Amino acid sequence: MTVAGLEVTVVRKDVRRLRLAVAPPDGEIRVSAPRGTPDAAIARFVAEHLDWIGKHRARFARIAEAREKETGG
Repeated sequence: MTVAGLEVTVVRKDVRRLRLAVAPPDGEIRVSAPRGTPDAAIARFVAEHLDWIGKHRARFARIAEAREKETGG
């Protein structure tokens, strides 16, 4: 799924509520959603958290940049 130009991996499973994660090292966006949750509801949820996603992705980028400087790469 794409939301605001960002690729989002959606996993529908036996959970009670939507859960958002930004995974290192590349800032992959993942959403766990209850089975039967409409795509529109998931997209709205992600859109409401764009600032939070941006902060976490920026943090991962800073960490990766610092590691590159340390290793000289």
